[in-house]
Amino acid sequence: GVRNLWKNHAKQLQMAGYKKAGKLLKNKKYANMISEAAKRGPKAIQSTHYILINRDPEYRKLYNEDKESGQEEEKN
Repeated sequence: GVRNLWKNHAKQLQMAGYKKAGKLLKNKKYANMISEAAKRGPKAIQSTHYILINRDPEYRKLYNEDKESGQEEEKN
């Protein structure tokens, strides 16, 4: 699940810009893709992110929303 994904790969996920409580990791479709990539290592996480951010509008939207919500949290 998402908890184990974060627990086991937090550093690599953070490097790729994912948020622990973000919408992307709560979305089963993307969480499964990211989880499969994480099993292959940090470069696979980054590659999966790169492909999805450039080819999948829904992924890009969720990623940007997570990024914006993270910036709002930092301001408060």
